[in-house]
Amino acid sequence: MRMQLLAAGCLAAALTASAPAGATLLDWSYAGASYSGSGTLTADSSGDVTAITGTFNGAIVTGLGSWGQPSNTISYPNQPYLDGNGLSFDTNDGNAWNIYNFLPSYYTASPYSGPSDYFGSFTLAAPAPELSTWAMLGLGFAGLAFAGHRSRRSATQTA
Repeated sequence: MRMQLLAAGCLAAALTASAPAGATLLDWSYAGASYSGSGTLTADSSGDVTAITGTFNGAIVTGLGSWGQPSNTISYPNQPYLDGNGLSFDTNDGNAWNIYNFLPSYYTASPYSGPSDYFGSFTLAAPAPELSTWAMLGLGFAGLAFAGHRSRRSATQTA
């Protein structure tokens, strides 16, 4: 019994001591007079965006843009979130977009083929845990309580 408890403790310590994942999942949104969009992006530990999803101007974001100039790097939680090269992505309507830092508090979205820039605001936020996450956490604690109750009950019966 003690060996099983020791093994379980070692396993728990090993799992909690493992290195955290380097990816950060963030919710993004852009709001302007002419264009708007929102979704989720994934960035590595150095701030390089590795994936993006969502909708922009009514179209589905299909992935990071293929245009070479944007750095696709974020600075989170520090503002400004984007640099002058910005974040580029493509949408399923055939447009390629770039959101970048133009002034300290404004960001611009522009279709690569279009001549105009549009002012708006760009935000990043850590997503809230989903309800299923909380449900699994509660179920895990309930399972631990049940297992503890059963082992205490069987120990008193054998004594």
